[in-house]
Amino acid sequence: MRRMRLSLAMSATLLVLGSSASATWGSTGATEWGNTVSFGKQLIPTGVSGISGISAVSASRGFPATNLALTSGVVQSWGSNTRGQLGSGACCTSRTVPEAIPSFSNVIAISAGRETGLAIKEGGTVWAWGTNVHGELGQGTISGPETCKSGPCSTKPIQVPGLEHVVGIAAGSEFDLAVTESGTVYAWGLATSGQLGDGSTEGTVTCGGVAKACEPTPQPVKELEGAVAVATGALHGVALLGSGTVKAWGANEDGQLGNGTTELSTVPVSVSGLSEATAIAAAADVTLALRSDGTARSWGANTRGALGVGRSEAELGFSDVPLTVGGFSPLKEATGISTANGHSLALLSNGTMKGWGFNYAGQVGGGFASEEVVLPTAVVHAKEVSGISAGGDWSLTFGGAAPSLSFLFPAGGSSEGGNVVEIHGANFTEVETVEFGNKAASFEVVSSTLIRAVAPASTPSKTSVSVIAARGQGVPLKYRYTAPGMQPELGRCVKTAKEAGKFKTNGCTEEAPKSSFEWHPDAVLRGFSGSSTETVLETVGKAKVNCKSSTMAGEYDSPQTEAGVKLALLECEKEGAGKCSTPLAAEGEIVTHALEGVLGFESKELNNVAYQLQPEGGGQVAEFNCGATNVKVRGAVVAQWSPPNNMRASFNVKFKQGKGKQKPESLEGGPTAVLEASIAGGAYEQMGLSSVGTVTNEEEVEINTVL
Repeated sequence: MRRMRLSLAMSATLLVLGSSASATWGSTGATEWGNTVSFGKQLIPTGVSGISGISAVSASRGFPATNLALTSGVVQSWGSNTRGQLGSGACCTSRTVPEAIPSFSNVIAISAGRETGLAIKEGGTVWAWGTNVHGELGQGTISGPETCKSGPCSTKPIQVPGLEHVVGIAAGSEFDLAVTESGTVYAWGLATSGQLGDGSTEGTVTCGGVAKACEPTPQPVKELEGAVAVATGALHGVALLGSGTVKAWGANEDGQLGNGTTELSTVPVSVSGLSEATAIAAAADVTLALRSDGTARSWGANTRGALGVGRSEAELGFSDVPLTVGGFSPLKEATGISTANGHSLALLSNGTMKGWGFNYAGQVGGGFASEEVVLPTAVVHAKEVSGISAGGDWSLTFGGAAPSLSFLFPAGGSSEGGNVVEIHGANFTEVETVEFGNKAASFEVVSSTLIRAVAPASTPSKTSVSVIAARGQGVPLKYRYTAPGMQPELGRCVKTAKEAGKFKTNGCTEEAPKSSFEWHPDAVLRGFSGSSTETVLETVGKAKVNCKSSTMAGEYDSPQTEAGVKLALLECEKEGAGKCSTPLAAEGEIVTHALEGVLGFESKELNNVAYQLQPEGGGQVAEFNCGATNVKVRGAVVAQWSPPNNMRASFNVKFKQGKGKQKPESLEGGPTAVLEASIAGGAYEQMGLSSVGTVTNEEEVEINTVL
């Protein structure tokens, strides 16, 4: 089965689970999920934002975490970008949502390596991008057209010279493989374990931070003919032959070559007792093969049940010959396989999936997390799946359309519960469950694009709303529970038909029957942006950063909350240390991490309202360097927003502090919200922020304190 055939598959939606650096499923770290939210361990397949029409996917099988998807000949990439492996034309900023690789089309196959991407274009040429530390770009040199973090790289796809009529590719840890129409396999990159299959462990150049043997020019693998597909482990290569047999070469300490020994081989050796193979997969020190009868074989290290044969790592450390996946209850009707660093996936003929192996982040897909899963287990909410790819500790699939969530209205409410929340999106016809955090909610599917749910009671906090269907779940949205009792609320006082409203004035502060105004919580156009003059950060220990001006931007994401708020402090300098800058920002510019805001009273008696700002998802408020001095800022800060109770195109925003102490230090009735700074690695001490400015709203809105 030639890898290029992946380009013929059909799909609608990309799902992911597991770790989220980026619905995938598995661990959630930062980037591999392909959506803008992070939830720790994701146990249910969750939709990836803004991508459809997928014909192939590929996840890096280790870390850094990078994903590729193919849509109509265009490559979408997201995740880590440590060496330019996103192909975006820049290094080294990661991204959490898919974007197309610029000016790169007519692609028919993709493969994500450790810090490299490969693609085949129509006509059979091969293109590479990312790191070239070991010659992974196949350019005949270990230098690069660019430099990424002091190492050679290319942030844009470049053609691999000398490769034509290629039908299959495999990007590995530090080496790559390609197979041509004639059945010849080419290898290039790191050579230290014989993984290039050229009869030696030496290359033509020395590369890497520690001197290693590398070959930066694609060379034919020796003693191998009739190959139709290739796969790469960490230090071994695998080829599927047209005869249905499999050969492997390279490192073999855990029997990953499958020839009954643990001896390294610099040329291909036959995998023992394997016939009628139709597909192969490899990662780390594990190899898999799919057979024409729908069963699968595995060999190599059994780390945390990676072989899927019903025996734990303690019971079976490795196997140097193929074993039947599933053991005494063999996996059946499999049509596709994929493996990563510890876990594997199988696609079944009915469009469902099974997984096994390392499962600490739920990457196997059974809806739970555990140390190991030793037998194939059904992936929950997997239906009409067309393709699969196992990642480091996450998994990717594409196929039938999962729910897609657009927005909540309102996006917040009292912690007493009972609030009716409209969930807007798509593909809601087969929804099984709606959850607020881990609490099931009663709901009604009004149409394929609208659900009405009743928010259950909870504690004042931010949570996620999930919509789960037979085909997985949509990307969860944020919902803010606020303390019970009257709170200020952002919205719009809108003129209605004559005598159809509840309020007599355009501030919606005085009720009267048969009036002309009606209150609508929340905004339609939610963005705001603004600026201020002098801005000061000062600690109680009198350390001070002076900035000549600052900007602020974000959006109102519910009647009580803000999201995506960023402050940029400009022309900043710390007394005695020099100019202050956030990494990758302009000189003298301090940029905060994304902040979220909660609306409340600064003083209810004085009718003063404010937003408490803190980092989205926790973590630092900002980190920057003043000369050689590192400064880290954490905590929260209260900003006064005024005036309330009338529709406004803009608000005045004020941060107040004195001698390093914020004024106020909390919203009325709320927890303490102060900033703290660590300077040059020292202990954290209280810090204050002072600034006065205005923000302009995308539309006129009002903060109402009397409803």
